Amino acid sequence: MLPLKIDLNKRILKGGSVSLYRLNKKEIAKFFSYIYFITSSGINFIKGVNILKDMTNNKKLNVFINELFDLVAAGNSFSDSIERVGIFPSLAVALIRVGEKSGRLEDVFLELSNYYENEYEFERKIMRSLYYPLFLTSTALISILLITNYIIPKIIRLLKEFNITQIPKLTLFILDFSKCFSKLILFFSFLFFILVFMYKFSKNGIKRKIDFILLYIPIYKSLKMDILMSRLGKCLHLMIISGVPIVECLNLAASLIDNVIVYEEYMNALNEIMLGKGISEAFRKRKIFPNYFVEFISIGEETGELDDALIKISDFLNKEVTIRLNSLITLIEPFIIIIISLFVFITMLSILFPIFQIYEKIGL
Repeated sequence: MLPLKIDLNKRILKGGSVSLYRLNKKEIAKFFSYIYFITSSGINFIKGVNILKDMTNNKKLNVFINELFDLVAAGNSFSDSIERVGIFPSLAVALIRVGEKSGRLEDVFLELSNYYENEYEFERKIMRSLYYPLFLTSTALISILLITNYIIPKIIRLLKEFNITQIPKLTLFILDFSKCFSKLILFFSFLFFILVFMYKFSKNGIKRKIDFILLYIPIYKSLKMDILMSRLGKCLHLMIISGVPIVECLNLAASLIDNVIVYEEYMNALNEIMLGKGISEAFRKRKIFPNYFVEFISIGEETGELDDALIKISDFLNKEVTIRLNSLITLIEPFIIIIISLFVFITMLSILFPIFQIYEKIGL
């Protein structure tokens, strides 16, 4: 019997046993790549797991590989062993279990390696497109804070030493502004960390409110849904071609959804599918799911090639998200540069005016 509900707090811990250590997608891809290399080379499986320790430099991972070796050597199946180790996603455990039953374990290792490598590359593309505007903004903020908090106060002290009482209004304004600005940055930084902490560790009530608000931001909603649908499509494709029953595929894929509102709608659709309703029909009733995603599923159901339809929509959305993010950043970059340049120009003027006063005082 498949669970009708997955606790959104617990599903982050995707292994069997509870462990504070979690592999990132790159580490998971490497692990299954090594396992595939070992099994495809015809090496004894138990010996192969032991060889893994020499193939990785990750000390924390080696601790779990030792545990994995002991479990496999004791006669446990690889899927049970990897589940008990507790650092691997439930998706990987389920696919390995299916691979053991179907005799396709070697193929499953390769598919898992490719899947997590693609996921890692997709996330890296998104992060790479955000690096420049974030770097630009943070560098400008740090520069302005340094100038207003250290350089301008020193210049004002110099003015007082030269008995210059008429401090330029622009300099005073920037000085007052910097004090407020520094406090605002501290306040919003503190507020941001509090909200992140509450979102990560609180019950679903607060998560639900935040996720609900976020979905009312059009640009965020559009990008978020495209990313989610891309990941869902890729994950479902992988499980279907590996021989996992469709309802179990949908149930396991729920762990990918990190928005409470979308997750609730997804689980409602899954409940209807378990009662016999078609996949596209169940999702079509939920307006939160994009029409293009539902239509691709519908075509896949009609043609009997659901796995092919899912990977096509996933690949399309991968490219679409990257293009849209780059376009969005290209659009906002000039505004960021103009605003930063304006701030820097005004700040530099607030420094130059009192310097000119000092030059006049000493007769230069």
